[in-house]
Amino acid sequence: MWGDYNTEELARPSQLFSATSRSLHGFKGNYNIGNLQLTAIYGNGSEGFQRDTIAPDGTSGFYFLSRRLLVSGSEEIYLELEELNRPGTVLKRERLNRGTDYQIDYDRGTLRFQRPILRTDVDPQGQILTRRIVATYQFESQGGDTHIFGGRAQYTFTRTLDRESWVGATYFREDRGSQEFELYGADALVSLGENGRLIAEYAHSRNSLDFSEAVSGNAYRVELEGTVWEKVYGRAYWKTADTGFSNNATVSFVPGQTRYGAELRVDLSKNTSLRG
Repeated sequence: MWGDYNTEELARPSQLFSATSRSLHGFKGNYNIGNLQLTAIYGNGSEGFQRDTIAPDGTSGFYFLSRRLLVSGSEEIYLELEELNRPGTVLKRERLNRGTDYQIDYDRGTLRFQRPILRTDVDPQGQILTRRIVATYQFESQGGDTHIFGGRAQYTFTRTLDRESWVGATYFREDRGSQEFELYGADALVSLGENGRLIAEYAHSRNSLDFSEAVSGNAYRVELEGTVWEKVYGRAYWKTADTGFSNNATVSFVPGQTRYGAELRVDLSKNTSLRG
């Protein structure tokens, strides 16, 4: 198809570092061969791309983006929650909808939400969480046209609802004249029983400018979660990103940071649980 589209095929649940969540204009095609799904995207004439992170102040706005003269319909607005004392691990990411959740002025570059956005929250275990507004969008630029192309190949082993298993590979490239960005990776999701799953991911990025040396880096992630025993849930994870790794079109992360941990939760009743 040719027109406006988003890139949900390049942002699967098994992807974090290699994901691309963008709203683009151009061509997108999907083709299935049995259990193999192929996706190709192309964008021509795209403008500059920007990612802003804003700390909410407890009001509905106005919140000012760093650019003006935005491209209509190109924005993606999210609310992210993470632990206050453990930055770098997003616990929840919610995408908001224009009209229902917020209003945007494309000329002035302002956001106004339909409800106040609080800076902090508290989870059921009493831990303090911090909230941020993440906005990605295209803006009118004098730097010339941007050419975007990419794709994904995914082979699905099982299609049972909520128990899918697959392996995939993704490629994305953005040429902005003197600046080029390249991102590629591989990922896998394996369902384990009724409630468990294993996720593994690798990603590589490369930023290059005509007048400076290219910056590149790798990122890795492994997650394992599921029901260990009746009413006992376990989760373990490890993820790391090189200092030179970058991706502005995915969930927030901290370059140069390695995070790992494990969690065990016992549900004593419908409203009571122990976590450690």
